[in-house]
Amino acid sequence: MLATVSQESNRENLLQVYAVIKDLGAFPFFGTLLGLTREGDILSHDDDVDFYVNMSHRTTIIRLMRELGFTLDEGSYPNHTPYFLQAQREIRDVSTYVDFYLYEDNDDWQFILDRWNFLGNPHTEKEHLRIDKSMLFPLVTTKFFGVDIRLPAKPDKCCQFLYGDDWRERKSKEKGEYKIALYNYQPLLVTPDGPIRSLLADNAALEHENKILSSECERLSVGRDHLLNETFVAEATISDLDAECEELRKQLAETAAQKDVLAQANDQLTNALDLAYKQIEAAELHGERVMQSYLQSTVREGLLLKRLNQLTLVAEGLQLRFENLIASPNTFIGFLIDGGWPIASHLAARLECQRLLKAGFNSEYYLKKNADLVNSGMNPVLHFVRFGRREGRRAAFY
Repeated sequence: MLATVSQESNRENLLQVYAVIKDLGAFPFFGTLLGLTREGDILSHDDDVDFYVNMSHRTTIIRLMRELGFTLDEGSYPNHTPYFLQAQREIRDVSTYVDFYLYEDNDDWQFILDRWNFLGNPHTEKEHLRIDKSMLFPLVTTKFFGVDIRLPAKPDKCCQFLYGDDWRERKSKEKGEYKIALYNYQPLLVTPDGPIRSLLADNAALEHENKILSSECERLSVGRDHLLNETFVAEATISDLDAECEELRKQLAETAAQKDVLAQANDQLTNALDLAYKQIEAAELHGERVMQSYLQSTVREGLLLKRLNQLTLVAEGLQLRFENLIASPNTFIGFLIDGGWPIASHLAARLECQRLLKAGFNSEYYLKKNADLVNSGMNPVLHFVRFGRREGRRAAFY
């Protein structure tokens, strides 16, 4: 016999799970709502905790429950449909459960639709449960165990709707004290001594047959859901492959473009290298020419230096000759020129002028350097002999 889930364990599950799903608009329902509303606690004989939550949060619920350490097998009963989830975990070596009834909502509806509800036949429309939104929303906050928990707007009305007018009386479904059916999308509480007891026997065969048919429908539904899941996975895989192909096409195009760019860069580099080689060859040729020119200039410089030395010697000889030429004549001639005998002075001056002219006396240079003599009418060489030498005037020879 399975161990009974304690109130303490159910209370622990209620508080821990509600803490992580309250922002999803989840709220306690069914037996959990009955216990909190009627007794302010979890029902002592309850074996799980029940929540209502919008089916759009199914994936989030699965993730949050696993983060809390719960186990959820999405591929097996009862988690194989979009309308219900059951999470299980061990507390003090006892399996505990939290049930999530995933309802549908539409802005055009005055109700929410619960396909799973008490009966667990989501594919049988007559066994769907519809609950008026005015009983549920907006949620109201009530404190339990020191924690604020949001309940339906009219919790008493909800309990009466689910469990009948005498919902405040304690009854046990496991002991056969009542049974819940659905009629016209609403709960119908059936008691063994009620006015419709006689119908239970008549319905037994139909229920048995219905269960067989429901089981077959369930099996087919599981197969259909499995095929749908495989189809979704295949479509997602195809979409991913298409995206990968498109990405590969882009990469291929980028690679081709990069190849063209690299080819152009390679051509440019080749041209640059060719130009560099040509420039190097030209530089080497120019260097050789410069070296040859340098060697030639060095030779010419040597020749010029040699010629300069020769010219220096010539210049020194000319200087010496010049100094001899402009030096005073011999003492006797000088005496006659400067003496007081006119005929002797004239003849001596004439002889000296002839000597200087033979040596190459430059009369034009003498007049150019001595402009005061231009209009004197005196012969330049005679002036130099008689006056210029004593006055220190400059003379030149060819």
